[in-house]
Amino acid sequence: MALSDHQISSYEQEGYLLASGLIPDEVSAKAEAAMWKLMEMDPGNSTTWSRVPESADEYSEDRGVVIFNCNQDSDLMACATEDYLTAVAQLLGEPIGSLHPPEALHTQNGLQRNVEWKLPNPHVDGIPKEHTHRTFPGPYRITSLFYLSDVDPQGGGTCAWPGSHRQIRKLVACYENRPVLLM
Repeated sequence: MALSDHQISSYEQEGYLLASGLIPDEVSAKAEAAMWKLMEMDPGNSTTWSRVPESADEYSEDRGVVIFNCNQDSDLMACATEDYLTAVAQLLGEPIGSLHPPEALHTQNGLQRNVEWKLPNPHVDGIPKEHTHRTFPGPYRITSLFYLSDVDPQGGGTCAWPGSHRQIRKLVACYENRPVLLM
C-alpha cells in the first residue's frame, strides 16, 4: 500500500493530502528538467523565470500562470508511478491496480513576479470557468498535483481549505444527476 490508514483518514477528514515518496527522486529530477525545458527557462538563471514561453497554450496574467494542455512528455508522464496510482486508488476507494496512467497532463507553472501575495479566491478545481454556472460536480473525481521543485510559503503553491470538501459533497448530494446553478 502506498498510503497508510492514517493518511487515508486524514484525506477523508481534511479533503486533501500531502504525500511524499510516491515518485522516485530520479523520476522527479527528469520531470523537473523536462518542465524547465518546456517553460524555455534556465534553472540557473533567474532572469529567465519571468518570461512567458511562446509555446504556452495559455497565460493567465492576473495569476501569473503559464498553462500547457495535453502534454505528453515521457519524463513528465513518468510521474504517474505505480505508487502514485495505488495512492489515488486508495483515496478513491477503488481496487488497487484498477487505475491507468493519464493519457496527458495539464500543467500550470507560476512565473516569478514581484507582486504582493494575496489569498486566491475559493474555487473547485476541474471546472472550467465557462462551465461553473451550468453543471456540478466537475468532470474529475480527484485532482492531484506534482511539485517538481520547492515552493516557498506564499510562493505560488496551491491553497487548500481544510474541510471544504464536505460543503461540496452536500451540494452534490442535493443535486445529484441535476444541473446546479451556481451564482
